[in-house]
This record gives sequence, structure tokens and C-alpha cells, in this order.
Amino acid sequence: MSLAERDYVRERKPRGYRESSDIPPVKTKIPWNLVVVFIFGVIVGVSLGGNLSKPSFNQPLGKPVQLSPPSDVFLSEQPLPANGSYKMFYSPEKYVSNFSVTADSKNHYFVKLVDGSNNPVLYLFVRAHSTADIKAPLGIYEIRWVSGEKWYGFEHLFGRSSRYQKALKTLDFYEKPVSSGKQTLGHSITFNNVINGNFPTTSIRVKDF
Repeated sequence: MSLAERDYVRERKPRGYRESSDIPPVKTKIPWNLVVVFIFGVIVGVSLGGNLSKPSFNQPLGKPVQLSPPSDVFLSEQPLPANGSYKMFYSPEKYVSNFSVTADSKNHYFVKLVDGSNNPVLYLFVRAHSTADIKAPLGIYEIRWVSGEKWYGFEHLFGRSSRYQKALKTLDFYEKPVSSGKQTLGHSITFNNVINGNFPTTSIRVKDF
């Protein structure tokens, strides 16, 4: 992303004139020492077809990462996508299993499901202090996410403060036979900034998102 062109006017100064510089104070970053953990659950539901009612992303998405994000001072904060916005990579009728994600009170989350071949299956945006309910296709997937407080668009996500992570356990969305037909088993995940949790996670590099 290039900076917008600007026009500058250089004023003529008398000989010996010296300008004072206003240098903003350096902000010290507080290390992120808390371990992001999950309240992890399983959702059981009757297998249903039909279209999803949540808003989809209103622009096509490529790979939403910025390998060398510029300093946030050069980025322009963008309006947040609607909570529950998503992008599907299969035909809609394949998304039959319940999937619920709840964000903590401070950070927004851009969540990604990928299959065993590292192909994306689902993108989901969850606003801070909100829950997004959606459907996922049957299968075993890895869940990855990026979190942050300020949104700079799909190219830069949350800027330099973006935190890239993934779960060390896969999510299995499957169905089982019951007397009345079939049931699908999905997942419910809650992000919490607490120490120690019941769903192990790890930080990942930007290029591994």
C-alpha cells in the first residue's frame, strides 16, 4: 500500500535559523504474557441444509496476510466488518455442522479453518465481546486466527499488533446416525485471555496463517 501523495511548501528561513523538532514520546510495548485459551465445547444438532443467513464479506478475498506490515502510523484504520461476516470455499450446501466462536471483550478475531492439504475452508470475522454462529462443512480442520484491536482492512488486518495463532488440536465436524436420522457434531469456541486453559494453542508466523 503506497502512501497518498502530498504537497509540501518549503518556507525560506533566515541564515542561522534552527527549527526545533517535536519528537513524540516512545511508547513502550507491554509484552503479551497471557496465554490465549479456549472454553471448548461440542455442539450437537440435527443435520440441516439451506443457505446461511450471516453477512458475507462484501469484497473478494485473496490470502489475507501482509508479510511485512508497515508501521501502524502509515495505516488508515478501517470500519470493522460486520460480526459474523464469512467467506466459504465450498458450495453452501456442504456447510451443515454448527460452529460458534465467541471473542473476548477487547480483541476482534479473524478466524480461518484449513483442511489437511492446507487449503482454506472458511473465514469468519468475530467482533470483540460478540459471538458468531455459522455452519462448517463435515471434516477435520485446523483452526487458525489473527486477533487485534484496530482493523486496517484485509491486506494489513490488525497492523503490527496482529497476533497470529493456531490451536494444537484439530476440530472434527462429523455426523452420526441416530434413531431419528442423523446428527451433526460441531464445535463452540470461546477466546479468553487467561493463564492456562483446556485447549492448547501456539503462536505462528505470518506466512503460516
